[in-house]
Amino acid sequence: EFQWAARLTRNFLNQTLKVTFMASAFGADGGDGSFQRYQASYDVNDSLNVAGGVMVYQPGKKSFFKAVKDNDRIFLDAKYSF
Repeated sequence: EFQWAARLTRNFLNQTLKVTFMASAFGADGGDGSFQRYQASYDVNDSLNVAGGVMVYQPGKKSFFKAVKDNDRIFLDAKYSF
């Protein structure tokens, strides 16, 4: 069974904005199922960080991906450190 995964992260705005893309797929072309995650986090100041993104599932031949094909999600997070 062939599976591949990739993750790319890049910082912007003097390293206060971090953008991440992650993908995983089963089969050479993702035909057995795959998912992608897009995320961005921003340091508002030294103690506050906000993040958000989306996770997308692509159905394929595998039963797991058929079961979760309608479970795409959007997420938000705020972290305050003191």
